[in-house]
Amino acid sequence: MAAAAGERQREVVAGLLLITPWDRLADVASHHYRWLPVRWLLRDRYDTAARLARFDRPVVVVVAARDDIVPPRFGARLHAAMGGPKQLVTIDAAGHNDWPGRVDAAWWRSVTDAALGLAH
Repeated sequence: MAAAAGERQREVVAGLLLITPWDRLADVASHHYRWLPVRWLLRDRYDTAARLARFDRPVVVVVAARDDIVPPRFGARLHAAMGGPKQLVTIDAAGHNDWPGRVDAAWWRSVTDAALGLAH
């Protein structure tokens, strides 16, 4: 998981590019399984927002506008929770699994440059 690597090895990580991420796995699980006590059942928290709260390198959070697996609000909340240099990018008309077909080489250059702090 990129957030864990960013948290644990901050000194060697130039920046992060997070595509269709969540803020907290429990929130995504609760969205899909409203009738289950998922917060009690989850062993691994995968709290990306907590892991990146003090991350001070560039982060690009990419959400897919029509993502029904990790709805974009979870990525937007992650973006809002971070304090360092950050950018939120939305891929319009894209779902969780079809977003790669909706971006091109220029898009990749743009988001990777931003994640490395090279964006102008």
